[in-house]
Amino acid sequence: MASDPGNRKNEMTEKHLMRPSMPVSQRAKQFMPFAAVTGLDEALRRKERELGLSERPDVTDEDAAAINERLAFLGKGEEVGIVYYCAGEYETAEGIVRSVDTAFRRIALEEADDSQGSQTVRKRNVIEIDMEDIIEIRTEQSEERR
Repeated sequence: MASDPGNRKNEMTEKHLMRPSMPVSQRAKQFMPFAAVTGLDEALRRKERELGLSERPDVTDEDAAAINERLAFLGKGEEVGIVYYCAGEYETAEGIVRSVDTAFRRIALEEADDSQGSQTVRKRNVIEIDMEDIIEIRTEQSEERR
């Protein structure tokens, strides 16, 4: 006895119609995110603590206002010290302002490295710092006000 392909299609459609529909609350669960590797988030946080990495600090409104005020008066050629957040660590850079880009909110700072072997060589490093990462700015004017 040969089976009729058209009849088989009708049987499958009838079985599908007889199956109870899934409740909406269950349907939503199938699209929820899940942790494919359980414990990964905790392991990453533990590793960050071991490496001494820290989270980005929250800057208070007063500190942000002070930073913005100093940024407004910061000019090319001025000597500054900047503490900023970079890749989980606090960095300190001291040098001369090379440029202040208000459109892209970046500062280019030229550092000087005076030592290289037995000779004294003036090698310049340029660091670009996002203004959003700045935690503190020290200038000659801010030191005089203290």
